[in-house]
Amino acid sequence: MYAYQFSIDPIIPEILKLPGDIVGCEIGVNEGDSVYSTLEKVDAIKTIYGIDPYVQYVDHYNWDPEPPMRKFLSKMIGWENKINFIRKTSNEAKDDLPDGILDYIFIDGDHTYNAALQDMRNYYSKVRSGGLFSGHDWPCPPVQQAVYDFIDEIKLDKTRLQVIHGCWFWYKD
Repeated sequence: MYAYQFSIDPIIPEILKLPGDIVGCEIGVNEGDSVYSTLEKVDAIKTIYGIDPYVQYVDHYNWDPEPPMRKFLSKMIGWENKINFIRKTSNEAKDDLPDGILDYIFIDGDHTYNAALQDMRNYYSKVRSGGLFSGHDWPCPPVQQAVYDFIDEIKLDKTRLQVIHGCWFWYKD
C-alpha cells in the first residue's frame, strides 16, 4: 500500500531525532513488524510498550485477522529486555502508563473514528513535552477526521501537523 515495508518506517527518522534513551509506545502491534523495525533501526530505544488485545475485530478496512500474537512474540526474541507487552485494549491499558513517560507514541490500532480519537485523547498526556505524537493510516477517512478533530480540541496550530507516506505526526509542546 505504501512505499515503506513497515507502517512506522516514515516516522523512524523523527524518532532518531529524539534525545537520550527513548521510551516509546505502539498501539496496535499486530505481528510486530513496526516494533521490530524500530528496534533494529533506533539504537537508543530503552523500552517500547506494545499494546494490543489480540482479539478479532473489523475496522475501516473490514480486516478480521486471527490473533497474530505468536508472530509478534517470535520477532521479539532477543529484544525481551526492551519490550513491555500489554495485552489489553488501548482504552484498558491507558492507566498502565504514567503521564509524561513517552518520548513517542505511534497509534496504529482500531481505525474507526471513535477509537482513533479516543486513543489520541487517552495517550496525549503520556507523551512528554517535546515528544513525538504520531500514527498511521492517514489515507483512512475516519483516522484523518479524528486527527483533525483532536488538533482542534487541543488547539494545535494545524501547520504543525506533518503527513508522510501514510503517517501523521507533530512534536508536542
